Amino acid sequence: ILGGESGPAARPCDLHWIRKAIDVAQRFDRRPVFVKQMGDKPVYGGEPITFTGKGADPTEWPGDIRLQEFPKALQ
Repeated sequence: ILGGESGPAARPCDLHWIRKAIDVAQRFDRRPVFVKQMGDKPVYGGEPITFTGKGADPTEWPGDIRLQEFPKALQ
């Protein structure tokens, strides 16, 4: 499960980090990936980006990170 933090003390979450974690999970472990939200302080390459609310709407995200997969045991 991946996602940025929300709340007043939220730290930045860079989309590069999300992409790297997805790559590692899929390439090496072949694990399901669930991206929950971008959080209150999403950035891309250090530059702030804007999503609605906590960035919880996957339709606003770049297509390559719109992953909300579940383990087979939970399907």
